[in-house]
Amino acid sequence: MEIDNFRHTLFNVVGRDSRIEGELRLSGPSNVAGEVVGTLYGPAEGRLVLDRSSKVKGEVHAHDLEVHGQLDGTVHCTGTLSLRPGCQFKGVLRAGKLVIYPGAVVDMDAETAET
Repeated sequence: MEIDNFRHTLFNVVGRDSRIEGELRLSGPSNVAGEVVGTLYGPAEGRLVLDRSSKVKGEVHAHDLEVHGQLDGTVHCTGTLSLRPGCQFKGVLRAGKLVIYPGAVVDMDAETAET
């Protein structure tokens, strides 16, 4: 990829050794591998991925959310929430669509969007 094209690409990465406390707002495709404590706003359109090494505690707002790591809190997902093998989710979720893969550890209260 040419440098000029790279500068105009919208994506975010929170690195494995990062810790963020407070409110984090992301736009464009985003990947969180570190720790977030507080409120995480993923892209209004597009996907937010929580890597296997991620630890998120608090509230998450996203269109599409893919969870591979640890998530403890409340999720507001307007699109599809995917709980992947090996993830650990504890909390409350509100999602348009929910996919739970074999191997996901889930302890939740859930609501789906009304159709």
